[in-house]
Amino acid sequence: MNAHGQVYVALSRCKTIEGMVLSSPISSRGVEIDEAIMCLDKNTHQNPPSESRLQAAKISYQQQLLIECFDFSLLRNLLNYLARLLLSNAMETRRKATSTKRKSGLKDARFSNFNVP
Repeated sequence: MNAHGQVYVALSRCKTIEGMVLSSPISSRGVEIDEAIMCLDKNTHQNPPSESRLQAAKISYQQQLLIECFDFSLLRNLLNYLARLLLSNAMETRRKATSTKRKSGLKDARFSNFNVP
């Protein structure tokens, strides 16, 4: 096993030691501790969070969850996209209607000399 913690993870998955067979002895090199974890553990024990800091962190976390729940920016973006599509389609429809009226107006002008009873 190469990475830090692999022996721990492998052994922690066992429910009992009955039937456990190791193919080789676990050397001290196989059980290494990551220095970053050691520093974190040391700092945590030296500077335990106070009750007020824990409460403030809890409130901050809850506020962040509420902000995320009521974040309508995706909905706003989708509605803006829909509005742009509708406006574009409306403009295209008007353009086609105007073009059709002009064409039909030209036809009417050509045949305006004929009086139909």
